[in-house]
Amino acid sequence: MEGTLAPETEQAALKIQSAYRGFQARKDVSELKYLERRKIATDYMAKHEIADTFQVLLMKVIFARPSDPREFLIQELKKMSSKSSSPLIEEQDLDTIFSMIDNTSRGFITADQFRNALRNLGVENTDRIIKGDESVRFDVANFKRLARKYLIDKM
Repeated sequence: MEGTLAPETEQAALKIQSAYRGFQARKDVSELKYLERRKIATDYMAKHEIADTFQVLLMKVIFARPSDPREFLIQELKKMSSKSSSPLIEEQDLDTIFSMIDNTSRGFITADQFRNALRNLGVENTDRIIKGDESVRFDVANFKRLARKYLIDKM
């Protein structure tokens, strides 16, 4: 009769189907485990600010261009662990940033200009940090004091 399989062929087909279903089930579980492990790793990195730390270290090594980058990074990590890391942005850099923002030499910048400067320096949530309307002004001393505070908090 056409369309019927021999018993051995039918058993072989059932084994293949069963093996395939088992493979699919294992594949689904494996993918779920991968996604769980990835989420755990991502959460861990966010909690301990690992990506931010590497970004800061990379900026420092590029800025300083030491002859021995590995030793430089080791020293920076030691400084970071003791919270005495050398600043990425020096005092004169803050003066330069302020003068670039205050390009008309009025002696002050607005809250919006300050928020934008911090954003450009990599500080997040600047709307929460610098509150106030556009009538709020920052002179160079206040700009440097607050910028230092938020840049140190970032690093």
